[in-house]
Amino acid sequence: MRVRQALALLPAKPWTTATWGEWTAAVKEATGRKGKDLFRPLRRALTGRDAGPEMADVMPLLRKVPSV
Repeated sequence: MRVRQALALLPAKPWTTATWGEWTAAVKEATGRKGKDLFRPLRRALTGRDAGPEMADVMPLLRKVPSV
């Protein structure tokens, strides 16, 4: 998955707890990826980590998306 492609599908702010589900659904549809092959690269792109708290809870806290 290309990070640039995934970030282009990220819904507009303000991000809520629903944003993660909306975004992952859009990326899944565009790429055909699912499970860890979908979620881990997205988490890494936004947080720089492979694991952590539920991303639905993290999305409202994010202020700046890394530029690609």
